[in-house]
Amino acid sequence: MSMRQLLPDPATPEAVLQSSWGNLTAEIQKKTKETYTKYRQYQRRKLFLQRLLVLLVLGAVIGIIWHAKTYFISSTHLTILYVILLVGIPTWLWYMRDWQQTSVAFSRDLQAVLVPKLFDMMGLSGQWLRHSNSKKSINSLFSRVLKQWLPIPISKEEAMVQEMLQKSELITESYNQISVDDMYQVTYDNASVFFAELDVAFVRPGQKRSQTKQIFRGYFVSYDLARPLVGKTFISTEGDKQGFGHRSFWDSLTDTAALRETELEWNEFEELLHVATTNETEARYILTTNFMADLYDWWKDKPRNIRIAFLDQRLYLLFPDDQIRIEKTIKTLTTEQLQEYATTILRPMLHVLHLIDDVPLQR
Repeated sequence: MSMRQLLPDPATPEAVLQSSWGNLTAEIQKKTKETYTKYRQYQRRKLFLQRLLVLLVLGAVIGIIWHAKTYFISSTHLTILYVILLVGIPTWLWYMRDWQQTSVAFSRDLQAVLVPKLFDMMGLSGQWLRHSNSKKSINSLFSRVLKQWLPIPISKEEAMVQEMLQKSELITESYNQISVDDMYQVTYDNASVFFAELDVAFVRPGQKRSQTKQIFRGYFVSYDLARPLVGKTFISTEGDKQGFGHRSFWDSLTDTAALRETELEWNEFEELLHVATTNETEARYILTTNFMADLYDWWKDKPRNIRIAFLDQRLYLLFPDDQIRIEKTIKTLTTEQLQEYATTILRPMLHVLHLIDDVPLQR
């Protein structure tokens, strides 16, 4: 059964979740009890330390300001402030590191239990891919700053995603920071579909502070086609014709001599979806009317730039989604929060599978 038959509207997986959920909340609570309890303890202590540190710093600063009005700043107040800064902040950072590790451990236990159940509900065969580097995560507040100065090792899975992203030729703008979080491998119609949560940015160091430009945030998808392609075909949506960096998308791709923008006469949505290909005959075969209509409907409902590439023997796709949780997890194990979290995983995945249903090169 295709995903379109199981769930005609990919934007509403809630109905399937609610009808099939059963005792899943209780099962998750039982299987993640140890890591969840530790995670919640660190979460409460982290909040307490944050508030205490802020109050101590404010108290010391107010004391300095008060004495400054009398043209005399007490050395005692300065000493207190220095002690707070020199002891309090490193202590808080050390605790944040431990809290992040407990967060990662809980998130992994949660994914290991939840994701197989979600796939079963949707009639899919798949798995959540665990990172081989267990210490990959750094608190998101400092990760981009630290990555500018420290050689942070990445897992083999992250290296694989970066290599696939380069092969896809879908990002034309310069970037120097990339974060890969949860990854999923799904078998659909006897073919492999790979999903990775991806955050790509360009960080420009400055004298006072660095500037971060968001390049892409969402899912990077790779789908194995039934046979290798002769040419290359790229699709972008309205507003993205010039690429993320406002420079020519098509000109920045390889083999530009043969690559040309193509009009395939798609009536009302031909001006909103842009296509470039090295083989127009192949492009017309791949890009069926149903495929382009589904892509057009998605863009009208959520006008976010989506990019697709057909090359070699794969379909590559950048699917924007601000709801992905890079290095973050849910706060409490309630049915409401679990189902909301499950929806953020399933909705983009189901949209992609709907598109795949329309690809003629399925296995």
